[in-house]
Amino acid sequence: MFEETVTGFCPVQNCEYSIDVNYSHITDNRYLKSGADCDYCADVFGSGCPNQKDCPLYLSAPKEIQR
Repeated sequence: MFEETVTGFCPVQNCEYSIDVNYSHITDNRYLKSGADCDYCADVFGSGCPNQKDCPLYLSAPKEIQR
C-alpha cells in the first residue's frame, strides 16, 4: 500500500486543502484506490467527512495507478 497527496478545493472547509489517498496493491505494478486520510475530518468529525462519498479531492485521484 502507498499514499498519494491530492490537493484541491474542499467544500466542507470552503478552501484549498490536501488529503492522502490510499492505494492497495492488486497485482504486479497495479494499485487500486482504497480510501483516504483527511486530517481535518479526523480532528473535527472524528469518524469521517460528512461529504466523503462526494469528496472532490478523493474523486479527482485516479482509480488505479501503475508503478
